[in-house]
Amino acid sequence: MKTLSLTAMICTLAGPIFADITADDVADFLKYSTEFDGGTLTFASQDRDGDTLTLRGYHMEFASPEGSLIVDADWVSLRERDDGTVELTSARETNFVFTTVEDGFEFSNTRGVIIYDGTATIASGVPNVINMEMPSTNATIELSTTNNIWPDDIFEMSIDITGLTANVTQTIKGDTQFGISGWVAVERVDVDISEKNTLFDTQSTSAITSTGLRADIDMFSSRFDAFNPYRVTSDDTGGVTLFVSETDFNVNITSLTGNVAVTGHQGPLRMLVSMIENAILVNMSSHDADTHIVADNMPAPSFDIAYDNFEIEYIIPLNTTDVPVDFRVYLGLHGLTLNEDTWAIFDLEMTIPRDPANFVFDLTGQSLTLLNIFDPARTENQETSVFEPTVVTLSEFLIEAAGVVISGSGSVDIIYEEGFRQLHFPTPVGSAEFSASGLHALMGKLGALGIIKPQMIFAARALLGLYSTQESVPDTLTTGITFSEDGTIAVNGAPVR
Repeated sequence: MKTLSLTAMICTLAGPIFADITADDVADFLKYSTEFDGGTLTFASQDRDGDTLTLRGYHMEFASPEGSLIVDADWVSLRERDDGTVELTSARETNFVFTTVEDGFEFSNTRGVIIYDGTATIASGVPNVINMEMPSTNATIELSTTNNIWPDDIFEMSIDITGLTANVTQTIKGDTQFGISGWVAVERVDVDISEKNTLFDTQSTSAITSTGLRADIDMFSSRFDAFNPYRVTSDDTGGVTLFVSETDFNVNITSLTGNVAVTGHQGPLRMLVSMIENAILVNMSSHDADTHIVADNMPAPSFDIAYDNFEIEYIIPLNTTDVPVDFRVYLGLHGLTLNEDTWAIFDLEMTIPRDPANFVFDLTGQSLTLLNIFDPARTENQETSVFEPTVVTLSEFLIEAAGVVISGSGSVDIIYEEGFRQLHFPTPVGSAEFSASGLHALMGKLGALGIIKPQMIFAARALLGLYSTQESVPDTLTTGITFSEDGTIAVNGAPVR
């Protein structure tokens, strides 16, 4: 479900709001923003006492074929101030129920409560443009989930939020769009998770602490469709950026087969979801992460994995197009290392180089979009392609690990036979080049360690000799692949198809 009115709920049920508007304007705006996102907001009664409007029996509800969310508070108070703003406070406890549905069956049910420290929020603006400013507040969220397919599973979570502040402006733009811009920041979040299975007598506990969280929001959203809740159109603009300074986690799992303990640290983390021209961009990057694992039945005293930088990005065209639109899939991982205990499982003598590993995969191109990827018809007609790429470019391919370096790049145009686009496999036209160094040396070391059998090494070297060229630099191979318009594929000039 979309999050515009849920963001408003956080600000609303956490404290005061100030605005150059009346309490009735704020109440109407809260109802409209909820209805815009496909929900309903009702009050058991609205009691006016001088400059204060009290909304009793605050009830927010969202429903779709995939589930429902219900939020209840005993009361919400809106007090008109002398400076033309409205101060909003609420009952300290807000209850919620979240239900998921799959194929008409109620899959899971989550019940919880949000407990605020009583801080108010301030609303200012005009009836169709309201700014909500929340001073620093603390909150606790307690929830438990029951699963109707596995009733023996018990999931409980406790979230302590410290230093929650926000400054958010919401805008009504005609009857078709609702805008939200601003930021929400949290000094610290502590999460405790408990999972139990009474049938198999297993349980796990997790403790996660994150500091320096901030979300920046600037987006306009089209009207919500309950029967297609993930619909995104070219009318939706802007995006959301989430930043986390650092995170520490501690996970303990107890089962009949033994115990597992996982600890770790995550440096700066950034996530971005943004609308660009007729496409959606998703980017996530993180830095300086390490994980330490100790288990009863593990073949090493500990397993440690760490990396310097990780980034993933994809750009996906959204709506049906008559002209090709850019797309991208990118994955980058740099500075990946394992601890010596892990290496020693199969390489006690340090035969294989321990240098940090690097991986890069960057695929770009252009594609026609035959169906909106969020359109339910996409799943109803599995034979219909969603995308029809016209150009595919491998901008960078890199594997650098264990003394081996493999790199490559290339580009092809995709040719379709007019009138038979869905019946015939398209023809790629273009070329790609790859190079590798250190492969023969690594295979020799793996063979000496007994990890790879001699016959497998022989077969691999035979294939390398068949489809690659030995360069003047020792243990360096290159391969060129050409795709011709007549369907011929050649490797190093020799046709293979």
